[in-house]
Amino acid sequence: MNVDIEFFSDDALENIATCLDYSIDKVIFVGYHEPMNTAIKRNFAGLLKNILHMEHVEFVEVSQYDLDDAVEKLEEIITREKSAKNKCYFDLTGGDDLILVAAGIVAAKHGITMHQLDMYSGELREYTLKKKLDSISSIKKEKIRLTLSQYMKFRGTCINTRMHKVFKSHFNNVEFVTDIKNLWKICRRYGKQWNVYGKFFRNNADTPIEAVVSSPYTHTDKVSDVYKLLKELEAIGAISKLTKNKHCFRFKYKNQDIKDCLCDSGSILELYSFLIASECNYFDCCDIGVHLDWDGIINGWLPDVTNEVDVLLLKDNIPTFISCKNGRVDKDALYELDTVANKFGGKYSKRVILSPQSNDETLNERAREMGIIIIDDEIFDWSESEFKQFFLELYETEV
Repeated sequence: MNVDIEFFSDDALENIATCLDYSIDKVIFVGYHEPMNTAIKRNFAGLLKNILHMEHVEFVEVSQYDLDDAVEKLEEIITREKSAKNKCYFDLTGGDDLILVAAGIVAAKHGITMHQLDMYSGELREYTLKKKLDSISSIKKEKIRLTLSQYMKFRGTCINTRMHKVFKSHFNNVEFVTDIKNLWKICRRYGKQWNVYGKFFRNNADTPIEAVVSSPYTHTDKVSDVYKLLKELEAIGAISKLTKNKHCFRFKYKNQDIKDCLCDSGSILELYSFLIASECNYFDCCDIGVHLDWDGIINGWLPDVTNEVDVLLLKDNIPTFISCKNGRVDKDALYELDTVANKFGGKYSKRVILSPQSNDETLNERAREMGIIIIDDEIFDWSESEFKQFFLELYETEV
């Protein structure tokens, strides 16, 4: 039996990395009581069994700041497992420094291979004092790639699918995909005015989809410019029956999805970004408009604390949180993304803000300090292939 001895970390990915990459039969977590309380142990053991099919899971608590106790507990584990003819491996990826010191002492005494995994590249680094020690590389398997739902369960949360907006679920419809790409082309040409002109759609959000809407304007509106936009939307079939009189525009939406998209003017960037990321055929999972529940329990009619992630990607179990801002980005947007990514993605997660408006250098510098990538108005100049290349390059650089 192959036994992985893990030193319990606050980052869930560090705790399961070896189990994802190698043929482990039993995992023993060693750590302190506070981060490894009863509820966490019960939940984590259940996830390992149900998702990773790990039948043998054990938790061993050691006294905090007590090196002797950590050494004693590790020696007990090694003695017991060796007597059962099991092969033991120490995973040094994560864990408290004091326990790692204890691991080094016990490894040297009992001849145990130690290893670390690079979370981004998957590279294995092994440390042995004797060349004849077992190498964990000999039991490498095909990597288990978690779904977004599974990943979030290990993070102690869940995805609330009930809150997902209907018009963000139709990407299997070829016509809808074409509509989104055509709308993005128009959005690019109008730049920041796209948001301004969005009021002409939101004014009649409650009008039934089968009806012709009347969207009034005032003398301060650039009527000819808005009418030009509406004519372009009519040309791609997004609206029809377009007319203009002294007081309003009149038109009919193609369908409910188009109406929802135009009434929520910021959604086109989100929809197009998700669409292009999906078409890369590179990511293990892509999702849009993901509502993450803070306590991991959906209470039915009771209100829950949730955060919506505009676009969420997962590649080799490393998530990327993407926030799409059609308006100007402020520092609150940085802190919100950072908080959500830390809570639901951990320290290895990547963070991106797509904002088609230019930002001041002070904000950009603060974003860099927080490990957040900001793409501003240059996004309007990107071709479809350049957009795809951006997504592909996200995982070439550690953040």
